Amino acid sequence: MKVAVVGAGGAMGSTVCRTVIEQSGMTLVAAVDPKMAGIDFYQVTGVKATGIEVVGDVSVLPMLGVDVVVDFTNAEAARRNLLFFAEKKIRCVVGTTGLSS
Repeated sequence: MKVAVVGAGGAMGSTVCRTVIEQSGMTLVAAVDPKMAGIDFYQVTGVKATGIEVVGDVSVLPMLGVDVVVDFTNAEAARRNLLFFAEKKIRCVVGTTGLSS
């Protein structure tokens, strides 16, 4: 399963990155954090791994063949991201707090 983490530079996002990398059957294909795009993955997450790019925008995720996205951003960003994920038919898990109906 190809996984992307949005909000990868935060405490929970980097924890999710580490967890995905440690799981058999899962491959972390992208770490998304707009404030840290282009920075080395280790510097962003503290996780040693190769071949994982830190990107600044979720728009690249469909091209990477992502199966599921884990979103740990903020309420405003998560709302935008969820609309995009739904439009592109990308499954997502949302850990973002502060969302209401």
